[in-house]
Amino acid sequence: MDLAQYEHSLRVDADDAARVRPKYSEDIPLYAADEDRARRRQAMEEAAKVRKIYEEMVLRKPAEEKLVSIGGALSTPAPSAAFLISSASRWSGVVGA
Repeated sequence: MDLAQYEHSLRVDADDAARVRPKYSEDIPLYAADEDRARRRQAMEEAAKVRKIYEEMVLRKPAEEKLVSIGGALSTPAPSAAFLISSASRWSGVVGA
């Protein structure tokens, strides 16, 4: 077909041409990999729920409450003065002139 020629045999359905696709959303997967990833994530969450129910009902494990600790209970203690002195004496010869 010559590029200067505008004649063609393509027929466009007016209803299809008037349709507008929704804009991209995080909820709508664009690729098959996205669908597979969402399916695997949902299956893992469901398996975790089933496992939790199994442990509570069959194994008689008590339900675990997730508590969040705020403050210094889980923070690491400051290094002691003896540690700081011993580590400084080890490196004093390396940095010197």
